[in-house]
Amino acid sequence: MSFQWAIRAALLAAAAAAPAYPVSVTPFVNMGGYSPNEMTIDRATGDIYLSATAGSSSTLSIVKVTAGNLTTIYSSLPGTTGGVLTYTNGFTIDDSSNQLWWNNANAGPGSLTELSRAPATGGAITRNSPADDLDSLSWSGTMLYAAHYAGSLYTVTSMGGLSSLGFFRNTSHLAIAGDGAILYVVDDAGAYRRNADGSFTVLVSAPSTYRTNGSRAVVGGGHLYALDRNLLNGFWQIPTSGGTPTFISDGAFTSLQAVGYFNGSVYASDRGDGTGAHVWRVDLATGAPGPTGATGPQGVTGPQGATGPQGATGPQGLKGDPGANGATKIKLIQASGTGSAFALGLGSGKGTE
Repeated sequence: MSFQWAIRAALLAAAAAAPAYPVSVTPFVNMGGYSPNEMTIDRATGDIYLSATAGSSSTLSIVKVTAGNLTTIYSSLPGTTGGVLTYTNGFTIDDSSNQLWWNNANAGPGSLTELSRAPATGGAITRNSPADDLDSLSWSGTMLYAAHYAGSLYTVTSMGGLSSLGFFRNTSHLAIAGDGAILYVVDDAGAYRRNADGSFTVLVSAPSTYRTNGSRAVVGGGHLYALDRNLLNGFWQIPTSGGTPTFISDGAFTSLQAVGYFNGSVYASDRGDGTGAHVWRVDLATGAPGPTGATGPQGVTGPQGATGPQGATGPQGLKGDPGANGATKIKLIQASGTGSAFALGLGSGKGTE
């Protein structure tokens, strides 16, 4: 077993050992005779758009998907050098301008590519040619990103011009998913992110694991979702903060081609066995709460609080009872004319009439 396959086997074993979230898979739309290629979802409305071919035709169309319905927006995408376009390497929607963007890979001359844009409601297609050999496109909610197949990253102006965001590592192909000012990348070596400050952080090392070229990855709800390049019946859920990825699979999946995310659900386009193409809605339930942690130690008693302010003066008290009368002097008059004065046993004196 090669070193790369040994790492891949270890990653799959770790994913199998990790507790997977319960999965609910429901058919969102039966695509009938269409065979899906790439997919993008309007962040504001949840409308799904796919680049797809009809029946046995190699002509690429763009169709809009709502619950249970398909509407063809562009029946035939033009090729750069004449004829029709047969595949894209990058497909996304800028919901701020309601514009669909796609990349015509190897438009020529040589390996140059062409960026095209058109209203999501239908209308004229504007083409910018040539551009560098691009491999993926992604609208982040605030800006449009692109990537060169060998690893260089770019922002894209509203007119299709490229501005460099730098380079992290060499690869032969990649897929990108933007979220605001952060750009997530899956490539031949694993997954990493370009942070808002321009630095890079590796999320997982997984050689030869993730499918690249085009819209094969999406970010939402704290996870990066990416297709597997060998196992077509599932996709990877990678924590955006780093950690062990989880492989999500279901018996309904046959040949997944692209993933999208909206309002807590993952959407996956499935080519099927050639007769039953679908878009699946995948709801991943929240994991069960962990056990309650042990009670921590008693905290240290805080210092004595400051003395509060002086209270207000109370109301005037009630008026007291009247005081007792003072002692009364009583004068006794005797018949002889001599009198004695006393006050309840107090001394004596003489008086005259």
